Amino acid sequence: MPKLRKPKLNKLRLQKKNSEIAKEQIKNLPLIPWISVPHVSNRTFWESKKSTRFAANLLNKHAKRALETPAKMPSRERYLDFMRNGNRNQYEKEYVPVMQGFENLTMALCITGDKTKYLKQWTAYAEVLANMPTWVYPAHDRDYRNLSGKNPSLELVGTSIGASIAIARQVLKGWIPESTDKKLEQQLRRQLIDPFLNTVRGKRFPDWFIKADSNWNAVCFSNLMRIILASELPETDKKAAFQFILANSRNYLKGFTVDGYCTEGIAYWTYGYGHYLILAATVYSATSGKTNLLDDPMARLAARFPERIMLSPQYFPAFSDCYFASGVGDTIEYLVNYLLKNPAGNPARPAGNFTYQLAIWGLPAIPEKKKEDFVPERFSSFPAAGVFVFRSASPNALRIALKGGHNEELHNHNDIGSYSIAYPLKNVVVGDLGGAVYTKQSFSKDRYKDPILASYGHPVPLIDGITQSMGRECCGKVLSAAEDGKTGLVVLDLAKAYPGVNGLKKLERSFSYRYSDGEIVITDKAEFDRKRAFEVALMTFGVITDEGNGVLKAQYQNSVIRIKVDTAGVPWTLKHETLPSNVNWKNMAQRYAVVLKDKQLAPVVKMTFSSSK
Repeated sequence: MPKLRKPKLNKLRLQKKNSEIAKEQIKNLPLIPWISVPHVSNRTFWESKKSTRFAANLLNKHAKRALETPAKMPSRERYLDFMRNGNRNQYEKEYVPVMQGFENLTMALCITGDKTKYLKQWTAYAEVLANMPTWVYPAHDRDYRNLSGKNPSLELVGTSIGASIAIARQVLKGWIPESTDKKLEQQLRRQLIDPFLNTVRGKRFPDWFIKADSNWNAVCFSNLMRIILASELPETDKKAAFQFILANSRNYLKGFTVDGYCTEGIAYWTYGYGHYLILAATVYSATSGKTNLLDDPMARLAARFPERIMLSPQYFPAFSDCYFASGVGDTIEYLVNYLLKNPAGNPARPAGNFTYQLAIWGLPAIPEKKKEDFVPERFSSFPAAGVFVFRSASPNALRIALKGGHNEELHNHNDIGSYSIAYPLKNVVVGDLGGAVYTKQSFSKDRYKDPILASYGHPVPLIDGITQSMGRECCGKVLSAAEDGKTGLVVLDLAKAYPGVNGLKKLERSFSYRYSDGEIVITDKAEFDRKRAFEVALMTFGVITDEGNGVLKAQYQNSVIRIKVDTAGVPWTLKHETLPSNVNWKNMAQRYAVVLKDKQLAPVVKMTFSSSK
């Protein structure tokens, strides 16, 4: 076993402070097995859930599918595919239905109480899980330590299904076959509880997520908290585990900038902060409202990220590895509002998955309040992250989100100077296209060979064929940022993002915005020590056509934007290619570029974007 490294003094002080806070927070946590909802035998509680949107969707669709789908052991051969050829999808296609089938039938049993209909198939799924060598995804098991059973690791997927199993064992206690229950308990101990307790005791090298400031931290600790709460462990072990979880889960919040920006993007805010909310809701429920993790100022600031980054309600820029047109589910909105003591709406309305539903149903009852319709602010800024959002109130106006930052962010893309332009309540027409489907390459040294992750697949300049480089030092400095209610202006210095361009004296990108009609002007100005080729990309999932007289038409679905191109008299052409990247969207990524015909010493490319009603 590798030696445990001694943390630096300042980190030790922070750990001590976090540990002291956690020691206070765990005082009211139960030390006997606890889950957020009553046992299945409490038919009054469960019958009341039959009228929820979740129950209707579950029983009519998901549980029905689980009954009709045979419970099949995922293939070892498909598990090994990831190491052989980088393919992670084939194994996940076999494994995910097992997890979902188990969870959906657990909920169907609880809501209906119908053992005759659901218990046999539930047991079949439970037996598959009880006999699997590991619950970990192969992409998270690069040295086969999990498949081989040697020193199992704690990670996203294993802890997630482990939490579902731990809860199912308690909520269905006495209903399920004793032999199946025993095997599930043994697997929980072997794969998750024992490795975690050994970590808490300092007898095992900590998994990397423990000190991480990314979504992994929030997800794994949220899952582990529910496992420990539901487990039958000695009081001393439970107290130590609770304190460890609450002290170290604060590391997740360090991933936000001081002004509350999530560099992982909206999709991973939903995943990571969503699980932080589940952790908070679990602790709030378990302590009967005495401990609220969202009392932390940073947690409260992080909760406001969606409303400050959105282009319009439910439409967000696809920065980072985000899924194009990612949104925030109503279950997350409910939890945020509940824990922040805002109007939370009707708890019967949200219809999330197994994990979110139990978190919501476990919260203490409150008087129902009508949720106010949210109207985004005109202007949002994250100066520390170099991110700004401009929104006109006009229904036909364009809106824009733009970013500086650096090229070593969480789920980083080399995207300094990128942006997203959309109409209100419509998808982005031009701008950042989000992430690619994950492969073995995605989190390796070859990550930026995928053009959609490199700056080549972003709406930024390309100089002599040279793209942006990776690293924190490759950054976009905010030279100025201001708005007065009529117009807004942000100027970024992009020069440091292109260290591969020798003799780059200047590279500035300015964004101006007019609130009355949403007109956007993006201007790139460069200066070199010698003449160089220069082009500026436009990214879309749609089509861009040259209409002549320096005007381009960008169209995606039913949305159209006009782009007036001004290159200070220098001739230019419009180049187009379909990028080979396997983007995480139904359409292929289209890269168009305004290419100056001759090399320039000080090129200027000005593009004016206006709506086409």
